[in-house]
Amino acid sequence: TLNMVIAYSRKMVRASANTLDGYDPLYADEENIFTVGAEIAHNCQAFGPGLFGAEVGQHSQFVIQTHDLHGNMLALGGMPFTATLTDDECMYYLQLTDNSDGTYSAFYIVSRPGIYLLSIRLNDEHEIYGSPFEVEILPSKTVPEKCTVEGEGLLRVDTGKDSEFMIVARDGYSNQKKKGGDAFEVGIMGSAQLKSLQVT
Repeated sequence: TLNMVIAYSRKMVRASANTLDGYDPLYADEENIFTVGAEIAHNCQAFGPGLFGAEVGQHSQFVIQTHDLHGNMLALGGMPFTATLTDDECMYYLQLTDNSDGTYSAFYIVSRPGIYLLSIRLNDEHEIYGSPFEVEILPSKTVPEKCTVEGEGLLRVDTGKDSEFMIVARDGYSNQKKKGGDAFEVGIMGSAQLKSLQVT
């Protein structure tokens, strides 16, 4: 009996720190508490450019706004949110900052372009409203020093015949650009002439 009283007292002390509408993350394995957690998470929302994407190497951020079961905006922190950014090859765990006013902020920087899923969860179990978000990371601006050139035209030129080579535009992380439009200039020394420079 004494052990039960001690255990109950410890539970009450721990529960007083991070509870919301009966939800206690420490006891989320209990069915009723798990259900409440799922409902609270569904009421929480995120906003900011980081939910949509960014360019490689650029900061992109988002903010989580918490609400209770009745949809009221909270003004206190303390809830255990997690955020991950994943694709087919990698998973990044993002650091969340508790602003102690009911909001949580995070930012990320990715060096590899692609389509990622941004998952924001309460207690690493319950997805908030709209999560997971599809995030597109695009290559950043073209850096000349990282661009490459390839093709037979770099090695040999036959008299009276066209020879071709290709310039591959890349960003500062050597990622290949997906769209053309960069103003490349090509100069040729000798008797050869440049016939065209095509954007693909």
